[in-house]
Amino acid sequence: MLRDIGGHPEARLRRHERVFGPWVRRELRARRLWGYLVEGADGTPLASGIVWLQPRNPSARDGATVTPYIFSVFTEPSVRRRGLATAIVRTLLDSAKAAGHSRVELHATEAGRPIYERLGFRPTRHMRWEPGDERRRRRRRGR
Repeated sequence: MLRDIGGHPEARLRRHERVFGPWVRRELRARRLWGYLVEGADGTPLASGIVWLQPRNPSARDGATVTPYIFSVFTEPSVRRRGLATAIVRTLLDSAKAAGHSRVELHATEAGRPIYERLGFRPTRHMRWEPGDERRRRRRRGR
């Protein structure tokens, strides 16, 4: 999936694979992560998606200490635009609702944004800071 999205050097992808697999296994065992897979008639994976119960601080809105976070929604290029990703996300949402969660979050790629918007997701005010951001901003301004 990350190779398909692009923008990541191969060394970073290999590092990610070494860390991600053990993390997924740990979270699955702890029942904080689950997912769905659509397979072709021959057992070939066609589409998938994961939801993780992401820890968070309780807010004034609700006392929840986890928020379901959908990620790694992916459809093989040869079967895109057939509703598979929509079905996966809908199933993930239904499972989160069935577990009693009133809020689900995700980060959308440009390709995925229309799917999520059709399902009722809306943009929020998340912001991000990373080391080096200030230096890059100064360079863009010519300082």
